[in-house]
Amino acid sequence: MATDSKEKAESNGHSTGGEKKGIMSKLPPWLGMAVRKPRVWKTWVRCMVATFATLVLMLVQPCELLPIYLHVAFYCATDK
Repeated sequence: MATDSKEKAESNGHSTGGEKKGIMSKLPPWLGMAVRKPRVWKTWVRCMVATFATLVLMLVQPCELLPIYLHVAFYCATDK
């Protein structure tokens, strides 16, 4: 009898209290494993710092650096 009510509660989407479901259980497995690793966070922070620094450089000197960035982007895109 007790298992019937437990199964009904689980099938309705309600937690039975024995399991705690957090945001990690809602993530895809590949993302859940990556989020738990400190090395991934370290890499993500490095990328964000580099992105922010590039944004600042583009905003501080747009007239001088923009043509250079455009030329580099064009030649990188066509160089195959």
